[in-house]
Amino acid sequence: MMVMDRYRLQPDKWDNRIIRCNNCIQLASCICSLLSICISELGDLADIMNCIAQCTYATTQGCMTAQVNVELREREKAFEVPDETMDRV
Repeated sequence: MMVMDRYRLQPDKWDNRIIRCNNCIQLASCICSLLSICISELGDLADIMNCIAQCTYATTQGCMTAQVNVELREREKAFEVPDETMDRV
């Protein structure tokens, strides 16, 4: 978020969709965990949902980190001074 704020970048619609999907999976995992307290048969489902939620979060964070890394490298390239070589006459 800091990089996006600094360069005044906006996430595109697919970034927002991926984040919303991740949030829904996290919420479903929380609900399953809460229900498993009252209904013991849902314990395995809660564990599976927790695993799915963690994998989804890690994947989403990895993609977002890679996007920021690419953006920073592209911006650094724009300000680099090209190497010059001397030619013999």
